[in-house]
Amino acid sequence: GGDPEQLTHLPTGADGPLWSPDGKRVVFRSRVFPDIGVDAAASRARLEKLRKGPIQAVMAEDLFFRHWTSYDDGRRSHLLSLELEGGRITDLTPGPYDAPPISLHGNRDYAISPDGKELCFQSNHDPPSERASSTNNDLFVVPMAPPSIRALPGVGAALPGVGAALPGAAGLTPAGPGGPRGSREAVNITAKNRAWDGACAYSPDGRFIAYLMHRRPGYESDRPRLVLLERRTGKLRELTAQFDNWVSAFHWLPDSKRILFSAPTRGRWPLYVVDTGTGEIHKLPAPPSVRGLDLSQDGRLIAFVHSTVARPPELFVVSIDGTTPRQLTQVNAALAAEVDLRPAEELWLPGDGGRKIHTFVVKPHGFVPGKRYPLILNVHGGPQYQWSDSFRGDWQVYPAAGYVVAFPNTTGSIGYGQGFTEAISRDWGGRVYRDTMAVADALSRLDYVDPRRMGVMGWSYGGYLVNWIGSQTSRFAALASMMGVYDLSTFFATTEEQWFPEWDLGGQPWTPRSYERFSPSRFVASYKTPTLILSGQLDFRIPYTQSIALFTALRKRGVYARLILFKNDGHWPSYARSMPVYYNAHLEWFHRYLKGGPAPWKTADMVRNRAFK
Repeated sequence: GGDPEQLTHLPTGADGPLWSPDGKRVVFRSRVFPDIGVDAAASRARLEKLRKGPIQAVMAEDLFFRHWTSYDDGRRSHLLSLELEGGRITDLTPGPYDAPPISLHGNRDYAISPDGKELCFQSNHDPPSERASSTNNDLFVVPMAPPSIRALPGVGAALPGVGAALPGAAGLTPAGPGGPRGSREAVNITAKNRAWDGACAYSPDGRFIAYLMHRRPGYESDRPRLVLLERRTGKLRELTAQFDNWVSAFHWLPDSKRILFSAPTRGRWPLYVVDTGTGEIHKLPAPPSVRGLDLSQDGRLIAFVHSTVARPPELFVVSIDGTTPRQLTQVNAALAAEVDLRPAEELWLPGDGGRKIHTFVVKPHGFVPGKRYPLILNVHGGPQYQWSDSFRGDWQVYPAAGYVVAFPNTTGSIGYGQGFTEAISRDWGGRVYRDTMAVADALSRLDYVDPRRMGVMGWSYGGYLVNWIGSQTSRFAALASMMGVYDLSTFFATTEEQWFPEWDLGGQPWTPRSYERFSPSRFVASYKTPTLILSGQLDFRIPYTQSIALFTALRKRGVYARLILFKNDGHWPSYARSMPVYYNAHLEWFHRYLKGGPAPWKTADMVRNRAFK
């Protein structure tokens, strides 16, 4: 307790603090100018000129000049070390690179060795001309204070036991004159693997670094594999070679012989433990799904956040063997008691070719058997992601207005084996579309669904599929497309993470057929369904011009559409400022066409700031 004490005054910010094991230093991220480093006064002066100078322009010579919602202003993400005694700040990752860069799987981008002498971090040192197409994040090690690190000779060789030799790291120079001992230069320990490496964690005994890796360069949805690097020899072992789902968050157990990890599995995120000696993996009996995870210091208890569709998030603990879970908080108890939060029913419905598609269905609040209700089919984004049995606002907002909502994990979803995930690549409008139509057929036959009042909504890739559905069929009464792709060629030309369309659409627009074959813009003449369209003007992932282009085409062709642009939002609208408009706009739209309950406010009043006093 007590009053907080500010430790840094950097105009370049500070986040992601990590204590050193001896408690004398804190490592944190800051976006610094590489030529200025930790000079606060010089950084403040440069930022002031950038933000308030008369010329506000962007200049670029390489493609990765913007990301998410911001342009490259010359700063780079660096790891800084703050000494608590004296307050000295040191840049541990100087140079022209982001260290850490964007992370494809979670945010464990750096770790400190148990003896406090070494820092492991993630960075991408591919040339700037290749960065927009590269997922080649590597792991580097650097001394926290020289001399420290021992050499790692022969990295990449095979170890007997679990797994075969992997495309691992380059061998390092042996310790001694000219080697890394006594040098502050970072060493790349995964250089031989041109695909993604990241999410590092030292074993408690200091012998190993565990991390996640991909095998295929440029493929952000490759299966993350849990890998063990022995620091003394540099040898690698893959621990999850036979595990066909993604490894997500993981934690070492105190004995340094086992690793606890979560993984998307059939619409949930259960916990598993892998034995690092034998490679044996077993699933814990409880909890069924976790988001947010940590271990007690003695490794006997797992703390986690758990929710279901009908139970808002609360904090729990469970013993390390997955037995005797115990709820610690009642933060959302009053909400759960007040609102008729409906659970999800799980159906396995026939998809393309009869293959079963796992589908979550939530019935309306106050559901009356024998009554038929309008239905909203919600397509997830990613596209490599999964709907799961966890609490989300939209899984209750629409049922509260009298709708059945359905969430299918169609082709491309994670959690059903990597083959199912990979089947969507180069086939964006193929099997997943046929899955969705087959699921819609099955849902329309349920005795509580009105087949004449069915709509579809989707966000990001889900927005693309909504646009594709509109260009292929007029079977639905209404559509809603959020941050969706309309024209695949211009999407490629304007998105910032070029590796994504280059892999998922099979190259660049001037070579493969998939850009033309699966672009909704090519078939817009067949588009007849009224469509709500939402986007953010700071969205660099799927630029808002995609939504404007769709809106223009539909209105020119006489199809009723409504466009809402959030001026200050990117791919993820502000939860406080924009999501109330987002939900209200959908309720208003579906009320008009599907005849569910009305929206609480007029959307036009909300966007003009007239709805509230």
